[in-house]
Amino acid sequence: RSLQDLGAGQTDLALQDLTQLRDQNPESAAVRLGLGRVQIARRDAAGALVELQKAVELDPKNAEAQYQLGYVQHAMKQSAAAAVGPYEQAVALEPGNTLFRTSLGSALTDAGQMDRAVEELTKVTATEGYAGWQAWYYLGAAQLKASRFKEAAAALEKALAVKPDNAQAEAFLAWSYFGLKDATNFKAHGAK
Repeated sequence: RSLQDLGAGQTDLALQDLTQLRDQNPESAAVRLGLGRVQIARRDAAGALVELQKAVELDPKNAEAQYQLGYVQHAMKQSAAAAVGPYEQAVALEPGNTLFRTSLGSALTDAGQMDRAVEELTKVTATEGYAGWQAWYYLGAAQLKASRFKEAAAALEKALAVKPDNAQAEAFLAWSYFGLKDATNFKAHGAK
């Protein structure tokens, strides 16, 4: 019921129910994961970290708990380096999960590990049926940061084909064309 409350935006009810459940079952990784997700929804990074670290300690093979821990470190705490380990664990546990692998690639990019980021993100974009824009975007960002402008432009063009209203991708694409000394495309994408 708590996850239904969370899905309905009733985070206070979900927090109350899951806190009570956690107090009754302190060794339940599933409850800790649920409570961590509620804390994420409440934008309480410190509370989420406590619960997710305990969930991972109780069940290190829980890929979702590892992913959520990485998410808190990366997106909420702005620590890409701290996110890499949990994301790597999530990917190791569920290698076919493109969300986990894309998040790992993004954290690797932000942590300055461009070659590893490109490797992970290329696995996502090469996945049969992959139709998202995120992996293409992060792949383009990694290539741009590595000064591989041609590869960056190709990836960012694919991201924009799926999500044409992405201003950050347009800016990165403009800088890729700048690196390629292509003034026409630099101006065209820089003006968007």
